[in-house]
Amino acid sequence: MKVNITALAASPLFKGLSDAQISHILKGTCCTLSSYKRNQIIAVEGETCTSIGIIVKGSVDIKRIFASGKALTITTMNIGGIFGEVLVFSETNKYPSTIIAVKDTDILYIPRESIPELCHSSAGFMSNIMSLLANKVLMFNEKIKYLSLQTIRQRISTLLLDCSKNQNSLELSLPFSRKEMAELLGVPRPSLSREMIRMSKEGLISFHKSNVVILNINELEEILLN
Repeated sequence: MKVNITALAASPLFKGLSDAQISHILKGTCCTLSSYKRNQIIAVEGETCTSIGIIVKGSVDIKRIFASGKALTITTMNIGGIFGEVLVFSETNKYPSTIIAVKDTDILYIPRESIPELCHSSAGFMSNIMSLLANKVLMFNEKIKYLSLQTIRQRISTLLLDCSKNQNSLELSLPFSRKEMAELLGVPRPSLSREMIRMSKEGLISFHKSNVVILNINELEEILLN
């Protein structure tokens, strides 16, 4: 099995590890490398997840496919992207969505039974996987906080106020794309864009791409109280 070590180094699982360390970690484990053609299904919703998957070539779409045949793309993952890291440790380890190759793609699979061995062989790997899982928990908690709000405007206001607090500024550089922002807030991207445009016209914010300026912080706070 010949794996692109440079691609693995882009993965959070191997953050801070040298090529030699990564090669040593993988040596003798039961990892497998699978190749997929463009539009080939990698995993189906409801299928059992038994491994962590790391994209070492190409990219994949995570999709919800409905009975009507319509599909909703939840997110796209590129080289270094990981899937299954939470599911593989869960008692209900079923894929919640379908994973499809966007183009010719290679994925390295680390089976669940090999993960304790890898953690034992490398403190760096163990630290990375713990950080990865902890960040997932924090992300889910953040998403739940936003989803608990009733309106799109409340969700946007909460997110911007959170970013303002973290950056200690009213001039914000958002650490995510508009698509990622929509996914985090649990709203369709067009709806997010329309609401931000309305908030801009009302003098609450101004924005360009990932840069946002809060023009009326008192009004944003007031939105959350209504």
